[in-house]
Amino acid sequence: MSKEIIRQIASKRFAAWQGLNDSLKSYPNMPDKTPPRTGQWAKLKIEHVLRKVTSIGSSPCTARTGVLVIEVYERLDVGTKAITELTDDIEQWFSFYREGALELGAAYTVDDINKDKAYYLSTVYVPFRYN
Repeated sequence: MSKEIIRQIASKRFAAWQGLNDSLKSYPNMPDKTPPRTGQWAKLKIEHVLRKVTSIGSSPCTARTGVLVIEVYERLDVGTKAITELTDDIEQWFSFYREGALELGAAYTVDDINKDKAYYLSTVYVPFRYN
């Protein structure tokens, strides 16, 4: 399975998620969208991490790993309830999904404030494995 196929599957899964309108989602290989005046928006990134040997027979068999990173933004003046509910929904949507040789693991969220301190930023990490 190629990295391009991983991008296509992850993007398709992100597009199918109903938590935000597609106009509020940014995808890999696409320009970032302008943040809306109100409400949340999200950005999908894919980070390929390791290639490890899973077995050795006549030749090594390897598996690759990585992380889907979904950054969700919300303005500071509205609190964190909506962004928390949204990231809970993303975790549920992506956790343990499987398509072909791609397997997603248990998602988790890390909360923060973005670099310029203008927005809440909650980042959902979804580990994945593929052959």
